[in-house]
Amino acid sequence: SIPSFGIESFNTTSLAPNMSAHMPPMEGPLPTKEPEAPEKFNSGEYQVILRKELTKSDVANVGRIVLPKKDAEASLPPLCERDPVILQMDDMVLPITWKFKYRFWPNNKSRMYILDSTSEFVKTHGLQAGDALIIYKNPVPGKYIVRGEKAIQQTN
Repeated sequence: SIPSFGIESFNTTSLAPNMSAHMPPMEGPLPTKEPEAPEKFNSGEYQVILRKELTKSDVANVGRIVLPKKDAEASLPPLCERDPVILQMDDMVLPITWKFKYRFWPNNKSRMYILDSTSEFVKTHGLQAGDALIIYKNPVPGKYIVRGEKAIQQTN
């Protein structure tokens, strides 16, 4: 069986052509898939809807990322209740579909938007404070693409 790495969904269609879903568990790093074609991003087929520079609390073991309110309200599904909504996001570089819980906390007379169940994503991509979470709108309605972007290291 395929190792699940703690993720509920595993997309085998985007594995490298010489790999099969019936192979024994792999040792070492996760397989990567072909990066999305740059022209898809330049043509507007995919567009960045949210970019968040991660803080220490975003990458801590609590497994939640606080999202920018303006971007969350403008680009993610509206939340009427405090119950979380599951957002499926295809990983841009790995053959994984992540299932994050999207919810809000009341904050004075406003709201604080949270993406929960993110600890495996953060760990898998080795994200740290200063790195970024980027969410793209997928042309398939209700689907998103997510990636972690490492901060550019400054050399002195």
